Amino acid sequence: MSAKLPPGTLDKLWNDPANWRLNSIYVCKDDPRYLVPKRVRWAGWTVNFAHKGAWICFFGGLVLALAAVYAVIQTRQPVIVAGTVGLIVIASVVSGLLMSSPGRFEDRE
Repeated sequence: MSAKLPPGTLDKLWNDPANWRLNSIYVCKDDPRYLVPKRVRWAGWTVNFAHKGAWICFFGGLVLALAAVYAVIQTRQPVIVAGTVGLIVIASVVSGLLMSSPGRFEDRE
């Protein structure tokens, strides 16, 4: 993204009820973020389904979850798998914080 948005733009887009479907699915073509905070911000993030990168994020997370279940079934070593899953969760939280940060996309006041 070459030009940054004016301050407060992402909050306006996020707060607009027209950008939310069923009160939990975010769809906004004007929002450059593919990860955004959920309506209840402490509950984590959701994907912006209008963004192409969101689909990669969505299906990538689904594949990781299924791979973790498969690994537990195959290895019968849940401690090792749980540690790996823990690292994946930590990486997801850090990437969620970085990717949904308005500072990456808006000019500072």
